[in-house]
Amino acid sequence: MTRKKVWDGLVRGFHLVLALGIAAALLTADEEEWLPWHARSGIVLAGALVFRVLWGIWGTPHARFTDFVRGPRTVLAYVAAMAKGRPPHVAGHNPVGALMVVSMLGLLAATLVTGALVYAGPEWDGALAGVIPWKVGKALAELHEGLAESFPFLIVLHVLGVVGSSVLEQQNLPLGMITGFKQVPVEAAPREPSRLQRLVGATVALGLAALSACGLAGRLAVKEAKASNEEARALLAAYAAEAKSAAQDFTPDAARGRAVYAAEHARDGKTRSCATCHTADPMARGRSPAGKVITPLSPLADPQRFTSRRHSDKWFDRNCEEVLGRTCTPAERADLLAFLLSP
Repeated sequence: MTRKKVWDGLVRGFHLVLALGIAAALLTADEEEWLPWHARSGIVLAGALVFRVLWGIWGTPHARFTDFVRGPRTVLAYVAAMAKGRPPHVAGHNPVGALMVVSMLGLLAATLVTGALVYAGPEWDGALAGVIPWKVGKALAELHEGLAESFPFLIVLHVLGVVGSSVLEQQNLPLGMITGFKQVPVEAAPREPSRLQRLVGATVALGLAALSACGLAGRLAVKEAKASNEEARALLAAYAAEAKSAAQDFTPDAARGRAVYAAEHARDGKTRSCATCHTADPMARGRSPAGKVITPLSPLADPQRFTSRRHSDKWFDRNCEEVLGRTCTPAERADLLAFLLSP
């Protein structure tokens, strides 16, 4: 074994940009006011992805896909060797690590494409608002969110894989990604691939990336295809139960909810109500103070509304504070949700 520089500075820089970019995108995903920064992080990640694909074709020897992308048999053989505690040492990424690289690049590509379509489409009233139907834009938004939420899972698997490989190979692989150096077999000197090998390697890598992204996207699409108001009605029952603990005779009332929705309140020298952003008809799309299009508030028009207690509580806390200057009571939440669920 000999200590050799395996990963060049650009590959290591890509690794850092990828980690920071994904963290920034996840942290700016939930709040509407952070949407521009969410989009900017996506643009940075898109540029990094394009660079990595190109560098995987024409870059330094161990950065090329031809150096580490292997077929299923090689991957399974390597997994079997790992299970026995005797994985063969390789100069660059091992076959299992290569599979993770391809999976993450494929997931990143699918997330970026769906995010770009959502941002430019009817979800945000962008450049493609007249081209992409609203329902398609909403489905893309759900798919984009599902793909993005898969990243932490892959990251955990990646970290566990790196730690496990470090133990089995008896070397510090995380440090190697920082310094670029790794202990490699003496006979593992990289040889220059032919132009055909580069083309085949790039095709295989991109094909595996597309397959992994499509497989995950298909699974998520099936999961998100169910559109019902069961979650919203269950949430209504939960708010009503909390309200009954204070008033035993409480029953959700859509008429009271309509009054809560339409009531105007003076805040910071301005008169506001729920209808200020969501319009008088909660079945219609609204617009935020920043001018961004808001999907219909009623779960009857947008089945994805009020499907999560955490997100619903967050919505009520933010909007009640902006309109009322205080937190809404469970009774007000139940009444408003009863109104939104009424035909």
